[in-house]
Amino acid sequence: MPNTDQVMATGDIESNKVPVNIFYEAFNTRNLSLLDKALAENWDDIPLAPGQAPGLAGAKPVFEHLFGTMPDFKAELQELIAEGDKVVARSILTGTHNAKLLGVEATGRTIRIQAIDIHQVQDGKIVRTWHVEDWATALGQMGALSGD
Repeated sequence: MPNTDQVMATGDIESNKVPVNIFYEAFNTRNLSLLDKALAENWDDIPLAPGQAPGLAGAKPVFEHLFGTMPDFKAELQELIAEGDKVVARSILTGTHNAKLLGVEATGRTIRIQAIDIHQVQDGKIVRTWHVEDWATALGQMGALSGD
């Protein structure tokens, strides 16, 4: 549990949700200029996608790639939990697989997977994100795993 000094140094716990909500708004509206409001310039994305540059500059090309492979890609926030300088987001990612993704050619199938992100917020911006997406389920939904 964070101490009072830590909470005071990182801002109000509820206010830490603001840049996180802006992050998902940028994703869902395709308004990537909103990332400038949500992410610190030196944002640490853990893990980086293959070929992703670090920092805010590396975020936009990754999002653009995902939008190109699944034009209707969305992150449906299910829950936000804040404590100290961290905000945990549980979401469902959905989209139609219309271009090569994860080595699989377009199938036209819909994917629906779970994702968990832990965002660290300082001075009103996300400085670090640890994330896990269930891409194995996506591969199965795309028919890429044996038995599908």
